Amino acid sequence: MDELKNKVYELEGLLELLSHRPDKQADLYPLIGKRVDEISRLWTTLNYKVPEISAPSNISADLKDPKDPKDSKDSKDPKDLKDPKDLKGPDNSVYSGYSDSADFTQPAMRKAPALCLNDRFRFTRVLAGNDRNRFDAILDKLAQLPDYEAARDYLIEECNADIDDPEVVDFLDILQNYYE
Repeated sequence: MDELKNKVYELEGLLELLSHRPDKQADLYPLIGKRVDEISRLWTTLNYKVPEISAPSNISADLKDPKDPKDSKDSKDPKDLKDPKDLKGPDNSVYSGYSDSADFTQPAMRKAPALCLNDRFRFTRVLAGNDRNRFDAILDKLAQLPDYEAARDYLIEECNADIDDPEVVDFLDILQNYYE
């Protein structure tokens, strides 16, 4: 279980890095895909190590669903599975969500700047007059702009941000880090 938790934490770190550095997408996608596969294999292994609770034996045979793999006579008992490679899907293939042949040449869409809850409330009040939808639209627009200068111009010209306001200065500092 600890190994699974460690892999999940590593995946979380890779995803966080990807959200802050979309320019590293081609380097990170293969690492993320491999980590997802490792987590999937570990999860499958752990699922089949958990003892299954059996149904009461007084259930008649005519209540069993012949289409349900658990009720079929030829289904594998999880206790008999020693290796996750034995876990086959309906098409007799082993699941793997990762493909080495995936095309990662398309640039990733940049995500909106990440803000903690307090900053989100503060900047929503200052930049969007407490209108959350408007603030979300501002963040989405900022994610589409190519650089810090364009974002700064957008805030001053379109959002009427007062660059002398200390909270706007804080937001601009966050934006500058976002575009680096």
